[in-house]
Amino acid sequence: SATGEAGAWTQVSDVYGCAYAVAHRLAQPDLADMIVSRQSWAATQTWNPEAEVAAAWNEAGTYQSAGQYEDGLAIVERAISKYQTATPLGQSPERAISLGSLHLRGVVLASRAKDPNATADHLHKAKVHAERIPQDVLAHNLTFGQENTALYELAAHIELGKPNQAVEMSTPLLNQPPTSLTPNRLGRMY
Repeated sequence: SATGEAGAWTQVSDVYGCAYAVAHRLAQPDLADMIVSRQSWAATQTWNPEAEVAAAWNEAGTYQSAGQYEDGLAIVERAISKYQTATPLGQSPERAISLGSLHLRGVVLASRAKDPNATADHLHKAKVHAERIPQDVLAHNLTFGQENTALYELAAHIELGKPNQAVEMSTPLLNQPPTSLTPNRLGRMY
């Protein structure tokens, strides 16, 4: 059902993104890394900046899994810059999802690198983009929105050794769980 060659390559890139998620969750880092390189290649065939963002998000994830947080942050920063250059300025949902997702990956990498300033910067920018999305959405295997951003913020408090802030933030979330998060995201929150 793809429209033209670029659409077909976008679908191939998305399938590689799904395969990466499976390999990552099954703790197969070598396979995940190989899949990401193929996803990145397929994304360059799409002429679709959003597909390239999804590939960069997964590439940074391979560095996250390996504990190479600074290298992962460099990939995130490069992808943000490339996306902002390739897409016109605007308030589109696609732009918010793409940039917001990259900033969420930056939140994880920066907090694990114990860099509170970079964490706060990425979190602030993710929140700005999340305000443009009425509820969490899934696009190119990336979930983004206000509720998912809150989940990342909660995790960042834990990573940065701020358990009191995590407890304070989690209390309202536990009393009234987010409604647009998928079951696996809710499980992670709990």
